[in-house]
Amino acid sequence: MLHRLSPFTGLPLFCLLALAGCDGGMTTPDDAGPGDAGPIEDAGEEPDAGPSTACGAAMQIEADTSRTIGVRVDTSKITTAPETVGTPITIEPFGVPIPCGNPMATTMTPQQILEIAVPGEGLMRLTVDVVNAETNPLFNTFILFRTEGCDAPDGSIMPPRCFDAESRLEVRSRGSITVEGGSTVWAIVGGVAEPPMMSRLMDRGMMRIDISVEPNQAPTIATGELYLAEDEAHIFATGADPDGNVTGIAMNFYVGGELLDITDDGSPASVDRDVAIFRFDPAIEDPDYNGFALVRETAVNLAPFIRANGVDRVAFRAYDQGYLLSDPIDVVPAEATLVGWNAECGGEMVCRREMMCTDGRCAPTPDANNVCGLATEFPYFEPMGNMTVTQTLTGSTGSGRGVLRPTLECVPLEDSIGIEKVYLMTIPDGLWDLTVTTDAAGTGETDTILYMRANCFDSGSELACNNDISDGNVRSTIEVTEIGAGTFALVVEQLGVMDEGEAPHEIVATLRPVLGTGEACDPAGVENRCQTGSCTAGVCTP
Repeated sequence: MLHRLSPFTGLPLFCLLALAGCDGGMTTPDDAGPGDAGPIEDAGEEPDAGPSTACGAAMQIEADTSRTIGVRVDTSKITTAPETVGTPITIEPFGVPIPCGNPMATTMTPQQILEIAVPGEGLMRLTVDVVNAETNPLFNTFILFRTEGCDAPDGSIMPPRCFDAESRLEVRSRGSITVEGGSTVWAIVGGVAEPPMMSRLMDRGMMRIDISVEPNQAPTIATGELYLAEDEAHIFATGADPDGNVTGIAMNFYVGGELLDITDDGSPASVDRDVAIFRFDPAIEDPDYNGFALVRETAVNLAPFIRANGVDRVAFRAYDQGYLLSDPIDVVPAEATLVGWNAECGGEMVCRREMMCTDGRCAPTPDANNVCGLATEFPYFEPMGNMTVTQTLTGSTGSGRGVLRPTLECVPLEDSIGIEKVYLMTIPDGLWDLTVTTDAAGTGETDTILYMRANCFDSGSELACNNDISDGNVRSTIEVTEIGAGTFALVVEQLGVMDEGEAPHEIVATLRPVLGTGEACDPAGVENRCQTGSCTAGVCTP
């Protein structure tokens, strides 16, 4: 069975708090034009109780293709709630089926039901979105669509009907489905019920629900490739989407012609239930797409799953933002080798993360190229004979998500997502022991991650990495022994994402000479050390 990380597995409290103040930046003028939020309707403003969430009292919404309709709801003032939202399941944004909301809940939180009249003719993409300035960033929401009736759960996996957290650090929800113009859709919007409490998250309160609709056309898929490289799966696909919003690939897995049951839910295997989906990264904006997705075992165990089950064929279907699917094509998974900077690539030679195959060679992605291209020179170490040399530098990291990632053995994937600062450190001629630390006054309370690469662009060239010095010290220290002359990339990150502002750091770097036989040495090993043997009578002796 496919597995994926929980949306908040190992997520530190700081990461959740860093969401505060985050919003989509949308305003809601009274006289809105196309693309703007339209007139705002209010619900649940009475001091004693808001509207019932029974289906008979659903809020009526006339969707409009020319504007976004905004609805304000305070679910904390809704006194009734459905006993259950049914048993629908979602696959967004983490690739494989999970329950809608919290299956461990012992109580149901208040939920607002919207009865949405979809305008137009033909296929229309309906979007319901609570990621905006008027919904608290700590409001842990879900959106559940029903198309057969208010009290008739669809239970659909593909296309999905339930949308939970928008991302690992965005607990608010955004969901889209494709339906026929002229139809009616019910949207149940509410908070994820507790327990367990998820570090100060809210499960009820004020939110703004934005409803938009636009015509939608299905994408097509022309080619697909699936390569397994160590614990990674590399997904490639090309095709076209008239609307320019193709989002990713939906996969079905076959062994000897038989569709695999990956949900293990007791029902017969089905292409629209036993399916896993993976988003393209970077996102596609052009009608003619060349999409890529990297799936690591720490997110979804795709590569180990394919190997363990002997999967010999995978059906690829492209899907768009409204989960409209292309016809399938068959892809045979193949083993591949990870290669590094400037190596030949293509086919079964795939580039490591943060690189892409360009003209047959591994080159940095545009984002990685930008980060490394903005690197700052670290102060130069001026050798002082056989004495230790130290340099100090102060700097800061800003807000937003980062690009570079250290090895997962050092830092879990969900922790290393903050903006990074890259320093180019030049090591002089000779052989040295290098120690670099952020354990200095200028770091303040910043929780740092520190790592060094021989090549900024190549994630496989990491020489050392450290997250926390100890359980009680969230600063970082790395050591590289017997490092030679050259220029290296020193990367410092703040653990997690900041919504605004800067996090300071102070870096102290020390080079200790490593000496050969016969050279004068420090018996204490502080100012220098012997590469082999010992320091006897002040001389390195074999």
